[in-house]
Amino acid sequence: MIRKVVESELGDRLENLFLEFDEEPLASASIGQVHRAVLNDNREVAVKIQKPGVEELVKTDLSMMKFLAKRIDEFIPPARNYNLPGIVNEFERSILKEIDYIQEVRNINVFNNNFKDVDYVYVPRTHAPYCTPKVMTMELVKGTKVSEVVLHPQEFNPKLIARRGVESYFKQIMIDGFFHADPHSANIYILEDNVICFLDFGMMGILDADFQENLAELFIYFMDTNVNGIINQLMYMDILEQDARSRSLKYDLTDLMYRYYGTELKGIQGGMEDLVSLMRKYGVSLPREFVLLGLQLDPEFNAVEILKPMTIKIVKKKFSPFKLVDFIKDNIFEVEHLLKTLPHSINRTLYKIEEGKFTLEVEHKDLERISNKISMALIISALLIGSSLTILSDKGILILGLPFLGVIGFTLSAILGFWMVISLMK
Repeated sequence: MIRKVVESELGDRLENLFLEFDEEPLASASIGQVHRAVLNDNREVAVKIQKPGVEELVKTDLSMMKFLAKRIDEFIPPARNYNLPGIVNEFERSILKEIDYIQEVRNINVFNNNFKDVDYVYVPRTHAPYCTPKVMTMELVKGTKVSEVVLHPQEFNPKLIARRGVESYFKQIMIDGFFHADPHSANIYILEDNVICFLDFGMMGILDADFQENLAELFIYFMDTNVNGIINQLMYMDILEQDARSRSLKYDLTDLMYRYYGTELKGIQGGMEDLVSLMRKYGVSLPREFVLLGLQLDPEFNAVEILKPMTIKIVKKKFSPFKLVDFIKDNIFEVEHLLKTLPHSINRTLYKIEEGKFTLEVEHKDLERISNKISMALIISALLIGSSLTILSDKGILILGLPFLGVIGFTLSAILGFWMVISLMK
């Protein structure tokens, strides 16, 4: 079956395409599997092949996930904090990119260009003539999985690898805005001289410049243990909404930060779990760009030492005069349009004010619901007053010595009053 996929995608018999092709896969996953092969020029390669029927199966599963996420979000209010429809939509974008191997080749090329001047990160080469949407051929990397280095660190420098790993990942997020979104141990190999090699570029994250700058500022507040700054920055980034619970959040964040600030990497996992729980408690939807990378090579390693100079560099760049020049250059046409229309808009507004034709539209939220409750309160009051007057008149049909209409009025007022109290408590 795999042979048919390769021959169909590359348009030739397997024997003509490769000098050698191992039928037994080096690795296998739900979407595809990797086979060792040798090209006709004797270069050893890894051939990544998509399993038959995967695309159709993925699209069917996505339809079911969308349906369930929508229903859960609609009928289970506490689940709305998790934004399940948004998560499924983001997963759809990621998985459809992941099953397109041509997109993965593009990702490798971009990643390679970003790290062309970094000698401690190696990016494997691809072979374009042997790449299609369902088959990708790349250099066969021979190294040691980072998980094996953790277990057997004798032949490596774990402290150096830990530093390089964190530096390279922070560079992806803070500088490049293009990062590996699936950095688990099977996708990170260690080569000779403690060089780091990332594999599997199907899932990549992208951050725009504004988000990178905001993220850098957030990290600076965190490293300075400035809780007010953190809360204000989260609000500015639309991650946290302004409400009465911000004071309580401030106390909880302060407690969390003083527990984990400056901790070694071995304590980061617990801190991140507590942070996620805290964010869920306050209904905060963490943005999709955040990702946790845990390195266990150096338990005493402090990531803040690397992150701080990098974030300060980004913030300085934000306030650089060159940044203002770039902003003007990028928005020159919008500024020109604004300068053209602004005088006319001001004159038109002033004219309307002078003529008394200036109108202000005010939107009243839930006004209809409030007016209905006021009307109901007036009806109940009228019933109570009318029933009281009827009872005081002591006329008409009597029940237990009280006028029948007065008793009915009081009973109806009590029922309506009870219903109104219940509705106000909702």
